[in-house]
Amino acid sequence: MDTDSGAVTFIKNTKTQIVFEFCYLIATMILASACLWSIHIGYVTVNSPTRWYLYSLIGGFLGGWAFDAKWFYRVTARGKDTQYPWKWEANKIYWRILIPFISAIVAFSIYLAGISKIIPIVSINIGSGADAFAFSFVMGYFSDTVIGKLAGVSHSLLGGEKSK
Repeated sequence: MDTDSGAVTFIKNTKTQIVFEFCYLIATMILASACLWSIHIGYVTVNSPTRWYLYSLIGGFLGGWAFDAKWFYRVTARGKDTQYPWKWEANKIYWRILIPFISAIVAFSIYLAGISKIIPIVSINIGSGADAFAFSFVMGYFSDTVIGKLAGVSHSLLGGEKSK
């Protein structure tokens, strides 16, 4: 169906889409927080290495969530879609919905590469849930930048098209 901007999405108008995305952000925050809390208090019993991996995944997800929520807030803060030079872009709904999931994958992958010393970036304490969560939260928040930097490194190491 066409939205106000001419994009094809499953939601008919901008206001409905904004409300949907707000509800989506709240629901995913509650679910991710509930998962984190369940693991932390021992409601979900997992062994130590798996616990740190789950902390990393959830940290990356919540980092991406924070980025997504900040973007949502900036665009909708004044209650209109003309507060910035750009307007609400309905066609980016899929990007906005997938941000936390993509961020979780990127952050978890960088966490694994860091603890295995494949990418010697910072010292990560493998036995610390706090390190796993915090590191992955930051990597998740900046996952677009992380992917760009990794692309530059891979082009330098493996050859290929130079990034501009």
